[in-house]
Amino acid sequence: MKKPLIILVLIFTLFGCEQGPLIEDYKIEGIGLGDSLVDFMSLEKIKKGIIVSKDLYYFRVNDFAQINLDEGLKTYERLTFFIKPNDSKYIIYSIFGNLYFTNIDLCYERQDKISEEFSNRYKDAEKSNGTKKTSEGMIVNSRGEGELRYVYFDFISGDRIAIQCYKYEGGSNDLYISLTKKEIITWLSIWK
Repeated sequence: MKKPLIILVLIFTLFGCEQGPLIEDYKIEGIGLGDSLVDFMSLEKIKKGIIVSKDLYYFRVNDFAQINLDEGLKTYERLTFFIKPNDSKYIIYSIFGNLYFTNIDLCYERQDKISEEFSNRYKDAEKSNGTKKTSEGMIVNSRGEGELRYVYFDFISGDRIAIQCYKYEGGSNDLYISLTKKEIITWLSIWK
């Protein structure tokens, strides 16, 4: 009697715990949330990035630091990471992949394609989209006023995937794809 009961419990456990893909499953340039930045950058560059980050987030620098990577990338022109500066493993809490476009319509095309891919992959995430001025609840970018078109995939955990096209008055158009843990979303909310 014990064997059939154990088998039933195992079957229900295996099939009952099935869940969709997690945000950690997605990689940008082969890098995912929860990875150690040390595996992708030299310790020297990370430490220099932490120092530069102090100028950006001077009053909250001990919480998180922003580190940029501009070289050796295959798809993106720049990656931005958020890590805890006092963590010796420099675990990644957020990744932003950045692409530049000369034409905003090309940015929107790419955004739509990526959004469709994520819609199919992350069916359990709550999807929202819209448009707003870049100065609404955000730090005004050094390139001036602009418009943000966004698609968000919010997970039950509080984590988020964002696909954002920024159109600035000066003609610059940026696409950001970001994977962000809840802790970073909360921390960045101080800028609103």
